[in-house]
Amino acid sequence: MATEFYDVGDTPENAIEWLKGRKTATVTLAGRTSLNGRVRKLAKEKPDKCQIIDENEDGTIVAHLPAAWIKINPTRELTEEEHEKLAATARKNFSANRARSAFDEAETASKPKSRKTVRSKK
Repeated sequence: MATEFYDVGDTPENAIEWLKGRKTATVTLAGRTSLNGRVRKLAKEKPDKCQIIDENEDGTIVAHLPAAWIKINPTRELTEEEHEKLAATARKNFSANRARSAFDEAETASKPKSRKTVRSKK
């Protein structure tokens, strides 16, 4: 086992298990982690697809979820030029969206408001 891939601290372990051809995966996630929080949120929002089946006192959970949700996405390694180009595009898009929101707010404010008649009960 190559130890350079593993932390040797007291960090709790996370695990993902699924069998090829099966639609469901089992995940064991340490408490107080962002992934634990995401799975908890998904279990509330999509109880038909994601269920927490066990929870320990330390917050560790065991959950079943669709195996199709398991993805492996390596981090993009960017050159300084690529990073700056992406940052410039993001700034441009942010500014454009902000300007569009301001325009929409101004347009909405300038439209006359419809008056609804309130009828009193007799």
